[in-house]
Amino acid sequence: MSAPHHGASGPNESAVARTTPPLKKLSKISKKLAIKKERLVPMNDLPLDAPPVDCPPVYECHVTMKPLKKHRLSITKRYFGRVTRGLMRLMPEKSAKATNEAIGSEYTVDLTGIAISCDDSKRRLIFKFKKESRDIGPVNKNEYDTFKEMIQKHRNYRQSAYRNKKEDINELITANAYQSNGFSPVIGRPANTEQDIDTAKLREDSRGNTIAELNEKVAKIINDIKVIAIEMKLMRKELKELIRTVQSGKTLPTTESKEEEDDYDSDDSDEKIDASTPNNNQILVDAIQKQKSKIYLSEEIIEKKEEKPERLMESGELEKIQPRKHRDQLPKPSIAGEELGLRQLMAIVARRLPLPISFFEPLTMLQVLCEELRYSGQTLNRAISAYDPLDRIAYVTAFAVSSYSGMVCRKQKPFNPLLGETFDYVSNEGWKYHAEQVSHHPAITAAHAEGLNWEWWQTLISTPKTSWSGVIEATPELPVRVRLGKEDYCWNRVKVIIENASSTAEFRKLKMDGTMNMRCSNGYTSTIIFRKDRQTEIYGTIMDNHGVSVVKLFGYYDRFLQKVNQKDYLFEAIPLPKNANQFYGFSQFACGLNEFLSNDEKLSAPPTDSRFRPDLKALENADTSRAIEAKANLEKLQRARNETIHKRMWFEQRQDLMTNTTLWICNGRYWQAKEKKFKGYSDMLQLFWYVAYLSNLFYTLFSISI
Repeated sequence: MSAPHHGASGPNESAVARTTPPLKKLSKISKKLAIKKERLVPMNDLPLDAPPVDCPPVYECHVTMKPLKKHRLSITKRYFGRVTRGLMRLMPEKSAKATNEAIGSEYTVDLTGIAISCDDSKRRLIFKFKKESRDIGPVNKNEYDTFKEMIQKHRNYRQSAYRNKKEDINELITANAYQSNGFSPVIGRPANTEQDIDTAKLREDSRGNTIAELNEKVAKIINDIKVIAIEMKLMRKELKELIRTVQSGKTLPTTESKEEEDDYDSDDSDEKIDASTPNNNQILVDAIQKQKSKIYLSEEIIEKKEEKPERLMESGELEKIQPRKHRDQLPKPSIAGEELGLRQLMAIVARRLPLPISFFEPLTMLQVLCEELRYSGQTLNRAISAYDPLDRIAYVTAFAVSSYSGMVCRKQKPFNPLLGETFDYVSNEGWKYHAEQVSHHPAITAAHAEGLNWEWWQTLISTPKTSWSGVIEATPELPVRVRLGKEDYCWNRVKVIIENASSTAEFRKLKMDGTMNMRCSNGYTSTIIFRKDRQTEIYGTIMDNHGVSVVKLFGYYDRFLQKVNQKDYLFEAIPLPKNANQFYGFSQFACGLNEFLSNDEKLSAPPTDSRFRPDLKALENADTSRAIEAKANLEKLQRARNETIHKRMWFEQRQDLMTNTTLWICNGRYWQAKEKKFKGYSDMLQLFWYVAYLSNLFYTLFSISI
């Protein structure tokens, strides 16, 4: 009887066993859902009948914040939090870079204008903003109770202050700052350092001032603005009269001064210019040149207030005078770097958007090319005096290698020259250089230099390629040319690689890679190998006109180049200054490229010279806002111009027989025109003086402080 009973109960037990696991899973899921529903507890507001709340102490801690998203992965960002007077400020933590954690922007949160929920199980707070919710909690979970308590106290205090209308001037200024910027008082935009400094000064000044004093200051500012507006109207009227006079073909009155230092504010003289000799364009150019000289004279007077007036030197002293030296340091250190994500970098490249100003150094590509000639004195000057053709090609090879010596610590990008922009440089070693931007799309730079029985020229066309790994590669397309007496040399430039391009400057790496092949018209050749995995180390060979290797070369392109088994260097680089990293990695030579040695040199320069660019001057003075404004104005004027009808002034395209390529060659007219201070060149572009003038005017207008 027992056997049948046992057999009948077997299937029921197996069915129960099969249904048990799903029931357990359902029970676990239901428990989780129940916990999830009970997890969030809203933070209580201050009761309506509550008495005024005293201001709690300032609370600081390290917090993490991430978007509250249910079905998407989100990045947790680490901040240093500071809660004061009901406002929570979240600042990116600098130490987060060492732990590879994501760093966000700076935020300010008004604790009264949002709903806050408490998640005690995960020890975090949920801040519900208008567009999304944020998960914010202390890094140290043991501080959660204190964090929650201080948020509650500051929230209640600010609610009490609003209800009792006892907000102090500090709170009112903060609230007005948010509303004036068009943002909700709940969460502000990423902080601007300069604006924060100005706001802090405003808060300190406002605490001890009454409303009447503030009204007086506002009235004074309004009066100052009215005076400036009247001056601008007068200037506009004078400019219109000048244009009408030129269009009508009448003569223009000249302005002469008895003393040179008072030229910028002298009255009009009685002399007149004969209208029959110059054309209308030349009259307008002369008038613009006068206005330009006044602007630059006034700028120099402002920059050199304490400089004593120079006396006239006697003939004996003029013979003993030494060449004036360029500066060896920029006026201000480099500005703080800015990090871009790879997506942002690729979007900038694809859409041709402007890079942040912190990605630039205060030089243009025209000036950077001039750096390649720094060691021409110890290479090309020695090559021209060498009798052996082997020594000559060795020195020219050293010159080609030395062109990369100043690029090791350079992590920022030079400014793109405008179409028609120029630059010139005269060295104390007997060589002179000038360059012109002959094309904008694609960017083409033509450069030429001449020294003691040698010439150097090149046409730089470089199309950088950006990869998703954050690496930028640029390989110049055309060769470099040198003429040494009756011998011609040519060689190719190697690839330039920038790694971690989207990071800040200190994390970027610049490397060279490729083989540089040099060829001489006498049959000698040389080869130098650059390898990106060997830092700056290079090696190569020299072959005679029979193709036999006769000399081996070794060195570092940032230090020296020498023949193997010989002590003498073919070239030796000058070490960088100890503080070079604080000044964009510039050498002493690079620091002096963007300056005029005298006022006479400034007045004799063409209006297209890079040293007149207001964005360069502002950046090297660490004035980022002024640099951004000037750069945007120049780019706007550039887009408005027609490149197809642009006239190249100092270079023309010719076929190079040695390399069988088309290069931009110097036409030989630049230095002759410079000796005449470019008189008679009415078709020259007025690139920078008007933008510089507007920048100075508006800077004066908006720099009025309370």
